[in-house]
Amino acid sequence: MEELILHPNVSVGEFIVGDNVENYLYREHKVEKVGDNMPYDAYIFDDIGVVLWTEPDGEIDIITCSLNCVWEGNNIIGMNFDDFLLIYEDEAGSPEFLEAKEWVGGLEMLVYEYEDLGFQLMVIMGTIISVVIL
Repeated sequence: MEELILHPNVSVGEFIVGDNVENYLYREHKVEKVGDNMPYDAYIFDDIGVVLWTEPDGEIDIITCSLNCVWEGNNIIGMNFDDFLLIYEDEAGSPEFLEAKEWVGGLEMLVYEYEDLGFQLMVIMGTIISVVIL
């Protein structure tokens, strides 16, 4: 599996926030129109677990990782959230709790944000299931 390195406030793997999605369309992907209520298109790269959320002009606004996201040598996808807090306390500080959402199967997903680092963590049952780079 391709290792996707997180660079807070900038990128994950080769995908750069603010870049144009056209630069990545050589990879196998599919496109979904999100809907009338949201201005984004979603470019889905299933093989690496990445979704690029783009503005109408193709600018990447948000990157979501769900298979791997390596920060300082650790894949934080699948990591226990309490372990993340212990390991990254000095680098990341304390997150802001944003919300709890109902997820698939009635599970509760907790959303935490590290605003200064430009990312959010989605946590289910104490485990990080995805990273959202803003």
